[in-house]
Amino acid sequence: RNLDSFLEKQNYTLAVADIPYGFNAPGSEFDDKPFSEQDIAEMVSTFAKVTTSKLWHFVIVHSLQQTNMVMQVLEKYCNCGVEAGIWEKPNINEQPSGCRLAWAFETWSIGYYSEQGIRTKDMYNFRAEESRSNVVKVPCVTKKSVTSLGSIVNPYQKPVGLGSWFVSHFSEKGDWVADLCCGTGSTLVASLLIGRHGCAIDKGQT
Repeated sequence: RNLDSFLEKQNYTLAVADIPYGFNAPGSEFDDKPFSEQDIAEMVSTFAKVTTSKLWHFVIVHSLQQTNMVMQVLEKYCNCGVEAGIWEKPNINEQPSGCRLAWAFETWSIGYYSEQGIRTKDMYNFRAEESRSNVVKVPCVTKKSVTSLGSIVNPYQKPVGLGSWFVSHFSEKGDWVADLCCGTGSTLVASLLIGRHGCAIDKGQT
């Protein structure tokens, strides 16, 4: 929410944020309270102050219950419209503990902004032969990063492949990408691996 206090102004064309949904997994921090509408609005509006780009995208990974709120906030700050998508996790645990269905997908929303207020083809990076789909099929992380003491760094760790999909389709080589609520920094890793500059921010003690 205070990005303008931490990030220098850069040509950010993409921000990706995995916001708290409202529950804590063992070993996690700050996730028992879901991001509110104001939290999301402050995050997007401060990002708009930090980027010098004439066009940018803002992706938020969120719970199904947060979809309407997230899309309404993005609609307010992103003048070229908003779209919703699904991250399908094909290798999710087949036998979850307890009597419940496996959470085999997560939802994400993207807002588009351009100086002219018009969405154009150069805001996308899809190959000619590639289907323009809002369903991203990427295996989830099953072997998560651990500390030197053996505890999991982030129980909600996102795969580099998911970040790679967002970065490769909504930014160009040499652009800046902001990995917000970054956890283990998988979107930052994806950005650097495919020729982008990047910055990562998270709220935590370490």
